[in-house]
Amino acid sequence: MSLRRRLLLLSFLLAVAATFAAALLLPPFIRHQAQRRAQQYHLTLQIQSVRPAWLGLRLGQVDIACPDIPSLTLHAEAIEVRRSSIAVINASATVQTDLRSFAEQVHTWRSRLPSSSESNPAKKSSALVAIDNLALSWQGFDGEGSNCSLTGLNIRDLFGGQSVDVGLVQIEHPQGSLKAEAVALAWIREPSAAIRSLGIGRAYADVSVDHELQGASSKSAAVSASDFRDRLARWASTVWAPMAVGATVRVEALEVLVRHGGQQLHVGPGRLSVQQDKTALLLDLTPRSEGAAGITFRGSLPLSVGPVVLDVVGGPIPLGALGVKEGNLGLVDVASTTLSSNAHLKLHEDGKTLSFDGKVVAKNVGLEHARLAPAPVRGLELAAKLRGVASLDGSMLRFDEGQIDIGAVQFSLRGSLDRGETSAVDIHFGIPLVACQSVLEALPPSLAPVVHGMIAAGTLSLSGYLRWDETDPKKYRFEYKADHDCRFTSVPEQVDVRRFRSVFKRKAYDLQGKPIEVETGPGTAGWVSREGFNHFIEAAVMTCEDGRFRRHRGFDHEAIENSVRENLRAKKMLRGASTISMQLAKNLYLGREKTVSRKLQELILTMYLEQTLTKDQIMELYLNVIEFGPMTYGIGNAASKYFHKHAASLTLGQSMYLASVLPSPLRQHFAKDGKVTDGWMRYLYKLMRIAAKMRWITELELEDGLGEWVVYGTPDPIRMTPMHEDEGEPLDDPSLNPPKDDPFGWQPDGSLVY
Repeated sequence: MSLRRRLLLLSFLLAVAATFAAALLLPPFIRHQAQRRAQQYHLTLQIQSVRPAWLGLRLGQVDIACPDIPSLTLHAEAIEVRRSSIAVINASATVQTDLRSFAEQVHTWRSRLPSSSESNPAKKSSALVAIDNLALSWQGFDGEGSNCSLTGLNIRDLFGGQSVDVGLVQIEHPQGSLKAEAVALAWIREPSAAIRSLGIGRAYADVSVDHELQGASSKSAAVSASDFRDRLARWASTVWAPMAVGATVRVEALEVLVRHGGQQLHVGPGRLSVQQDKTALLLDLTPRSEGAAGITFRGSLPLSVGPVVLDVVGGPIPLGALGVKEGNLGLVDVASTTLSSNAHLKLHEDGKTLSFDGKVVAKNVGLEHARLAPAPVRGLELAAKLRGVASLDGSMLRFDEGQIDIGAVQFSLRGSLDRGETSAVDIHFGIPLVACQSVLEALPPSLAPVVHGMIAAGTLSLSGYLRWDETDPKKYRFEYKADHDCRFTSVPEQVDVRRFRSVFKRKAYDLQGKPIEVETGPGTAGWVSREGFNHFIEAAVMTCEDGRFRRHRGFDHEAIENSVRENLRAKKMLRGASTISMQLAKNLYLGREKTVSRKLQELILTMYLEQTLTKDQIMELYLNVIEFGPMTYGIGNAASKYFHKHAASLTLGQSMYLASVLPSPLRQHFAKDGKVTDGWMRYLYKLMRIAAKMRWITELELEDGLGEWVVYGTPDPIRMTPMHEDEGEPLDDPSLNPPKDDPFGWQPDGSLVY
């Protein structure tokens, strides 16, 4: 072998040996240098593999940790190191603590870093550091159940650049979620590395509001209200700490879905802009939809102290342009509903109270709610001009100025409502003078279908005052004055009372409670004319249902006053104030549903009946259409079913019994032997004494009634010695105490429920 060939072979072997030696020695050397460098920043570094790359090295499966930030872990699939650049590829980071704790850990870490430029990577190295496709998972950022994730985060130059892109940001929280797509963030370097702007292509938020507006039963409600304001300030100051004065965040398409109590409200998409000044964040939200630029939501969120402010100004615009969806909060026809607003809201610094001042007008409103009407209500014209203060926990509401308009009808309201540990009400209310016809026209046909088409002349007005303090019930005051001379000059055929002079059809209910149509009226089976029943039944229904029937004009103001007092005391609807005339209006024209629609129509129809019928005519109609039991309508049918006799021959006790079941006609009070239960019979005796005191029956008739015991299925009651108020204790007859769990519906008190 020639010398030349020997030299070439030796060179080749040396190159192979050098390469082999480099392959063996380079990874430990690189790991050592990287770990030494990481220690300068109080970091630990684990590198699984080191491989040569084009003009550099590729570190594989790298784990980075910081003892000062134990909640943070970072793993990179690869880190490519070249002469003038470092690229972190397909990295994932995990944070497992809340925002405040994480900020404290970062602060501790930063405080331990040397202040010299040697330990500042931004100053020490001119190498470009890039992050390609980082995924971040932050669990518990705002307490238990809250999670934040970022995917597709790209930074072209970590220390020297000015922008960051994020493909997707998702936030999950017990009270909702947020989804933002195509997020772009930019910052400035002088005088410090501060964020300049943030852009988001599309963001979607799903928010659940679980808090009920009810009285604060403990200090916890007040604390949570205050915490809400503190949390806003904490997020503002923490998230925006690195932002420069004048920095902005822009979201090109923001959508928000708010959920509460089974209802939801969708808003968006809209353009959101947030700008930082020296003390607060300034928010500006404008709907993106075409034709919706006329309304703007502007707010101010302080970075530390101060109130949170929101102004909603503009319109009219369609609700659909705001992003409100059909069915949100029971809204229908959102495309044709328009909204105008000039409202100012302020959440005070204490975080407990919200001030409101402004006017909102909504036209052609459509609503669907079971408590409003059986079918969707369309065409409402609404406006509200309000100024006052409310507590976030729902314990206090004060109106310094209040006016609510429905069509041409104005409702004035001024006063306060307290629902804390004790309740109190102090309210002035009223309706300024308005034409009666304007009231009818303010009710769209879908809200008041039965009275639609009625025409009335005259005017009406209302003024009143309500005061109630749970701690001093004796100072209860409820006064109101209703003046009207409404006269109905024309009514639809189905309302005209003249149709009740002959056979007519009306709604009734079968044994399953389903509505059916029945035929009734003069000449039908079971119909009883005014001359066909004695005065006992009239005395009985007046005693049980409406003691001032002969004196009022359809509405018993004293009963209304007592009803309001009892309902306030019970903090729920416990007692009504329905008169015989009102019950007749309901039974002739309306159904059983408990809705605003039925009540409004009931009031109007009661006025009409009182205007067109005499009291005797009202009583005759009432006794012939009222329900006395399952599928038992009218006094004639009731007398026949219960006592096998005609209405004209009912005794005082039998009449009192029939009247006593009117509030709950499906529940009867007969024992198994047919006799009225002991407790209920004593109640009937009490009713008889009331009727005598009102002089609706004579003392002799009372004495006779106190000597009867009503029995089901027989014309004649059991006769006995009259039972006076001071005689004896309640009877203990075993026959009146049915066995428990009786399959036929007998109740422990001896009554029978059908």
